[in-house]
Amino acid sequence: MVYDQIVSLEELQNRKPSQNFADYNSFNTTCPPIDSSDVNMRFDIGYNNSHQQRGNNYQQKAKKWHFNDYYRLVDDHLGSGAYASVKTAINLASGEEYAVKVVNKHKHGHTRSRIMREVQIFKLCRNHPNIVQLVEWFEDDSSFYMVFEKMRGGPLLNHIQRKVCFTEQEASLVTRDIANALKFLHDRGIAHRDVKPENILCTEVDKISPVKLCDLDLASKPFDATTTPGRMRPVQSEPDLASPVGSAEFMAPEVVDAFVGEALKYDKRCDMWSLGVIIYIMLCGYPPFYGECEKENCGWDQGESCSVCQENLFHRIQGGYFDFPDEEWKHISDSAKDLICHLLVRNVRQRYTADEVLTHPWVTRGAPKTPLQTATNLSRNDSARDVHQMNEHFLMMNRISPMIARLSSRLNVAAAVEAGSVVVVPGGL
Repeated sequence: MVYDQIVSLEELQNRKPSQNFADYNSFNTTCPPIDSSDVNMRFDIGYNNSHQQRGNNYQQKAKKWHFNDYYRLVDDHLGSGAYASVKTAINLASGEEYAVKVVNKHKHGHTRSRIMREVQIFKLCRNHPNIVQLVEWFEDDSSFYMVFEKMRGGPLLNHIQRKVCFTEQEASLVTRDIANALKFLHDRGIAHRDVKPENILCTEVDKISPVKLCDLDLASKPFDATTTPGRMRPVQSEPDLASPVGSAEFMAPEVVDAFVGEALKYDKRCDMWSLGVIIYIMLCGYPPFYGECEKENCGWDQGESCSVCQENLFHRIQGGYFDFPDEEWKHISDSAKDLICHLLVRNVRQRYTADEVLTHPWVTRGAPKTPLQTATNLSRNDSARDVHQMNEHFLMMNRISPMIARLSSRLNVAAAVEAGSVVVVPGGL
């Protein structure tokens, strides 16, 4: 069946041929699965009116629509995760390229509620200039197909490496874009929970800004507008979250505390710590917190498990231990360092919010055009610095040691349902 908007699963299960499914407010992520006998569906979220030229303005038809009726996948692998892959797809009618996230419904880790929550959040983010746009999505017996605008500039670190000459001013512009996206999410009670360079995509090939935040797979539920008639209730420290997710190098101390069983809650301000880590990397080319050990055959930098490296990394994050080595930082402005120091703060109550980042002088008054060593450091033949390995390193979270077992015993069922899983989930997709 074809629908002109995303609709609730409950409505889909009870639909009649003449029914108009346009009420998005009834969206329910806890509904049971749709009858598999009628599972081939297509949903357009209204991202681009030109899409309405296909399928006779998306009027309901007796035919069941398939992804392959509208798109052709190209042998162009853009990324992969635990249960999904991202590929380029060409629209058969227009010839335009899109990025398609293909979610395997039969792989461990996938849940319908998780997909529905991600779609719901992308719906809320429609037309935001710094959040990647979901165009439409399809479902069949084996997969979900989420069709996104294609970001031709690629992931942030890859773009910086290609530029060779990357300036502090450009880093400031990227910071503004990311903070703008986080403000939008946080104002609606949504914590992204996996803010990292791989999830920051550049719109254009020839310039660094604007960038867009992607991958809302691990994001928390938005506020239920029905509980706050007339307006969205203000957010300071909500929502409280329990299940630690995300990539280790970008975990805030409170998320690490939850992971190792020393705390049961954290909130949206974990995203601001992650932003601080990203700014640090943009300005010098390496992360402020790292894990290392003296083992000769340690595979931590290749994404393998190492309990010593993991413990060292978590210890540094929990203590908030970082510095600004002179070799890379002596020419970087004090204003940039000040912003980082207000983001990489152990006490969440003292950590800057997205609003405070957007009003910081380094963002508002324009940073100096100082050339940075970031691209050089990212390109070094060093596993701790190489951009490709950094991206893989940030993505491959299967290395985390079996502390998960201790954690899961401390989390209640409600928290597990809220996050979709009580274990750390591979980031990126």
